[in-house]
Amino acid sequence: MQKNFLFLCCVLFFTNTSSAQILKKLGDKVNRKIENAVNTSIDKTIDKTIDKISHPESDNKSSKTKDKTKDKSQPSDNTSRKSDAKPTTQTTRSINNDHASNKTQATDDCQKEAEKKKGSWEKSAEFNYEYPTADEKRFKPNMNRVMESIATLVTKYNPTPTGSQAKWEQWFTRSADTVSRPDRSIYTYEFVGKFRPYVCNKGKIEVSGITDTWMFVRINRFHPSEITEQHQINAAFGDKMFSLGKQLGTLGGYPYFEPAPSGIRQIPEVLYSTVLISRPGQLPYTAVTKGEFLNICKKWLGMVESGKLKATGNAGTMRANLDKLFQLNKEDMNEPAIIRNPEWNFNDLSRIDADRQNIFTAPEEGYQLLRANPAYVNTSLSKWKPQFMVVTWYRVAGRQNSVELDKAMREHFDFKKLEALIN
Repeated sequence: MQKNFLFLCCVLFFTNTSSAQILKKLGDKVNRKIENAVNTSIDKTIDKTIDKISHPESDNKSSKTKDKTKDKSQPSDNTSRKSDAKPTTQTTRSINNDHASNKTQATDDCQKEAEKKKGSWEKSAEFNYEYPTADEKRFKPNMNRVMESIATLVTKYNPTPTGSQAKWEQWFTRSADTVSRPDRSIYTYEFVGKFRPYVCNKGKIEVSGITDTWMFVRINRFHPSEITEQHQINAAFGDKMFSLGKQLGTLGGYPYFEPAPSGIRQIPEVLYSTVLISRPGQLPYTAVTKGEFLNICKKWLGMVESGKLKATGNAGTMRANLDKLFQLNKEDMNEPAIIRNPEWNFNDLSRIDADRQNIFTAPEEGYQLLRANPAYVNTSLSKWKPQFMVVTWYRVAGRQNSVELDKAMREHFDFKKLEALIN
């Protein structure tokens, strides 16, 4: 009886304790979990909409179901005919074919009109920090002004999105990333553009209920979809190494990348484009050199040979191949290490292609290994101020409104205006 009474008291205590009070006592560890949860929640929201990209017909499932139900309630046309009924003639079949052809043409024309229809922008939701700190509350108006300035630029250079109705949002998101961020103390937030395509539905043009195309301007952070963490290296040596996408030159005078589709989901139909905006002559990361990377491989292989680590490849083969790599690259050990895959696997040392013995390649063909550059951050500035920006938009295969956004970003957007907002 006494134990039951004590248990009841405990239940009442926890019931009367607000969740906010409990969270405040959990400390930094739980705060990091909250950050991860917020970012994961946002990713899942995008993930669900991207899932529907390849299956747009799901929007019409309910109407199709209704049509099927209605059909079942109608009298059947399959009743037996009288023996003297006239046979169906070729003329009737030809008329039906012509009608179907005209209907298909009308649908195609309607869809083409939808793809060319000019849309507009509207401001939508604001996603706030979970349990904001006193400083986050105090500097929120400053961050709002930055995002409103970005919105002014985006809508100036793409005022009437072709084929889309657009919304923009303000996301106050703490980044839980400890690998690519040069300084975890600076604030992270982002402008988000969401594009819903115009579609043709029963001969009428309307806005789809699915957001199929996105753009982001992230302040002071990369997103997991824009980088690839080097898990093996980081786990073995406590490093913080990552790679960006293939650098395909510049856009608007800034480094332009096409990240590997390894972030939200590996969907081939979704192509990423990223532009990095930073201070002139400075970058928020530093390059790993070929010599440094090969010495990391050498150190790892030594740990395998001594039994401290396990490998799936043959250690003798790996040692011979590594010696060849040192020889092949002896003249350019200080050059950036650009590998052929987004993430390095040490076991690849045992299966180097005989026709491509060098694991390194050109920037436009591979993925550069990097570390965050803490020296880039100007610590004298207030923590809310933009120090670098990452602009990313998605192109969705087979979606004309995605093609139009990509064209607007490449041909019209002035990235230098974003640089003017830094500091």
